[in-house]
This record gives sequence, structure tokens and C-alpha cells, in this order.
Amino acid sequence: MKQLMLSLALVVFAYVPASADSFSISGTTKDLPDGTMVYLRDYLLGKIIDSTQVINNTFYFDTQLPSYPREILILTAEGSDYRYLWVDNTAMTLDASQTGFREAVVTGSATEDLNHAHRQKVDAIADYDQMVEKEMEFAANHPESIISASILSVYQTFVGKERTQALYQRFTEAVKATAYGQQIEEFLRLAVEPKVGDRYVDFEMADTSGMPVQLSQLEGKVILLEFWASWCGPCRVANPRLIQTYEQYHGQGFEILAVSLDAKKASWTQAIAEDDLPWVHVSELVPQENTATLIYGVSGIPDNFLIGPDDTIIGRSLGSEALAAKLAELLSGPE
Repeated sequence: MKQLMLSLALVVFAYVPASADSFSISGTTKDLPDGTMVYLRDYLLGKIIDSTQVINNTFYFDTQLPSYPREILILTAEGSDYRYLWVDNTAMTLDASQTGFREAVVTGSATEDLNHAHRQKVDAIADYDQMVEKEMEFAANHPESIISASILSVYQTFVGKERTQALYQRFTEAVKATAYGQQIEEFLRLAVEPKVGDRYVDFEMADTSGMPVQLSQLEGKVILLEFWASWCGPCRVANPRLIQTYEQYHGQGFEILAVSLDAKKASWTQAIAEDDLPWVHVSELVPQENTATLIYGVSGIPDNFLIGPDDTIIGRSLGSEALAAKLAELLSGPE
């Protein structure tokens, strides 16, 4: 009889409706000790918004968010088990009783149902370009879905301004008004995407001390506009050779302006110190909305633009040897 009453209690617990301005998640887990903390992280806000404890391999959230649908991350304290999902202001369930969070069965959110079906198709594609095409196909076929705006905001610099504009114009006004839609609108406003042979596009950004630096302050020199981050392995590996090139040609008018896509200042400045990088460094500490990456159409790092003394872009994505060869052509050589 006790077992029957407990089962009935769990059924009632699992389907407690969310209030009008909140959503709920009733979760079941597998082999998680009592007291294990489970957290909700808001993807847009970038912070933890709620937490609860696992009791008898169950947990429950009833949480308010600024808007719906909304993308969240549900995870355990150490981050070893997690799941991105879209929530509506409805009562939802997450069944991880047979799997971890990543393979859990989620019900109660029409937005997550659509997202999950799409993600299963995308995750089965190994080729990156084909995967992006599948993402763009979804955005084209679902102009009424916030998921489409979220996808396009991620790949806008990769697919370029023209294609982004075409997809964005098809979105409903409600989707354009979302935070993702506004990010795309900002990209379209800023994106110039200069190419080799074009004049560079100026911008202003703060250095490590918070002082504003403009690219135009370096006019008349040969400038390497370098995009990097502390977490970018290939960037860090290339730094010793870049230091050699800088020291060799700096006296002849070579300068580097490094734009970091770090989100945390401590990580950024620590990497500068560890790698002993002597050139000018700037960042906005908002990697997905970095002004320079939007202007220049940078979709991945490392990436760079070489700007000649006449303010014309003369190279892009130059590796160490190609950069050194180009500088040897432009400048008088080592001191």
C-alpha cells in the first residue's frame, strides 16, 4: 500500500502545472545520490537562474523567465551531466532514469520537440559545411520559430551578410523582435565584410586597461589585425613564431592589433602575460557580439587581416610563413 501511495504521489508531482508566467520541469534521474544539486542556466543571460536537489532520484523546478520560448542549460553541480533545451511556459518532464541528461526524454514543450527532431538530423552529419546547410534549411523552413533566429545568430558570420539578410527578411516580426533577432539585426547593420583590395574598416575597442583604441591610430604602418582568444589552442601555438616576426619587423613599421574573443578579462590578460605578447590588445569581452568580428565577418579563429601602409587590406588568414614572406616584400627587412 505504501508503494502504491508513493507511486501516486510521484505521478501527481510529475504533472504539477506551471503558473502563467513560469515553467516547471519534473525530472527523474538514475543513480544520483540524494542532495545532488541540479542547476538551470539561462543561455542568453549566461548565469544560473535556479537550483534544486535530487531526492529519491527526482527533482523539480518551477521557475520564472523573462520570456518564452527560452533556451536553458540543465546541469549537475560539476557539469558532468547536462542538456541544452528549449522551454515554454508549460509543465515539462525530463526522464533521465535510463540515461544521462543528454539523452533524456523531454516532454511538454512544443519548441523543444521541434528542436530535438532537428538536432537529431544535424548531429548525424559529420561534414561541417553540410551540417551548416541543414541548419540553414531549418531556418528557411521555420521563419516563425525562435530556434531559427538562434541558429542564424550562430552562423551569420559563416554564411555571410547576403544570405543572412535573405533568411532574416523571411522571419516573422515576433521572431525578429527576439534577442536573437536583434543580434542578427546588429550584425546586418555592422557587417561590411571587407575583402582583399578593400580599404580597412575602422572600429574602437578598449585595451586591457580600459582605454579606447582605434584601428585608425595605427594608420601608415603595416598592421596585422589578429583575432584570437586565450582558449584557442592553434592561436596560442602560433604565438611564439608571431613574436619572432613582430620583433623582426616592428622597427620597420609593423604593428599588431589583437582582438580577443575571450569572455573573461582574467583569462585574456593571463594569456597575454603567459605568452609574453608585446603588441596592442583589445577586447569587448562579449565574444558572440564582438564589433570587429561582425564588421569583418570573422566566423572562426585564428583569423587575421594584413593591412598595408596605404590602408588597403592585402592579405587574410595568413599563416606564420605566409605572413613573414609578405612582410619581407613590404618592408626593408630585419634591422
